[in-house]
Amino acid sequence: MLLMMIFCFTGTLLKPEPQYKLEYQVTDNGWIIYEDKQYYFSEERVHMEQARRICQKNFADLVVIENESKRQFLWKYCYKIFGSKEEERLAWHSARSSCIELGGNLASIHDEQVQAFLTFYLKDVANETWIGLNDINHEHTYIWTDGSIFDYSKWARLFPSRDQYIEVDDKYITIQTDCIAMMKRSADEAAYWENTDCQHNKSYICQMDSSKFYFSRSLLEDIY
Repeated sequence: MLLMMIFCFTGTLLKPEPQYKLEYQVTDNGWIIYEDKQYYFSEERVHMEQARRICQKNFADLVVIENESKRQFLWKYCYKIFGSKEEERLAWHSARSSCIELGGNLASIHDEQVQAFLTFYLKDVANETWIGLNDINHEHTYIWTDGSIFDYSKWARLFPSRDQYIEVDDKYITIQTDCIAMMKRSADEAAYWENTDCQHNKSYICQMDSSKFYFSRSLLEDIY
């Protein structure tokens, strides 16, 4: 499932009210506000001419990317979800490698808007879904695989949990729960986060790589 949606934009807006705390505002009909314009990301696949007609019917036009800032903003909304078929599901490290081979990384989530966006598109995925958050290097010190800061969370109730233990031949073995997945449970906790065993095969979300523009990867050198 490819979520690489382009993109209508429309004209100048009033400045947002100061009490709004998220990075971007979203209008009631789903347009995302960035700087002095609004953008709409559609999952519908159409030819360019039809796409432009759809935008123009909404008093907008296809997006024009005229600077690096706007390109980086739009790139954040390019995702691909794997795992609708069981044979596509991978353990966390393999999922990360797969994303890197595609030119991206496991998805990072930094605000409620991206969380809601991905939650919507995960409704048809049958099992839990890997994202890039982990504490592999240091217990309870969470980082994203793209090197971005851990500044937002959506933990399910009772998570993050401690490592698990199982008894085998009268010995206790530690099951490390260092990798984070978006859950597939009750409607109330759909896509909330859990820490779990990295070796389980799950669906996963790749995000277009923006690390070379934003982040240092030095924190991640010891993950493998």
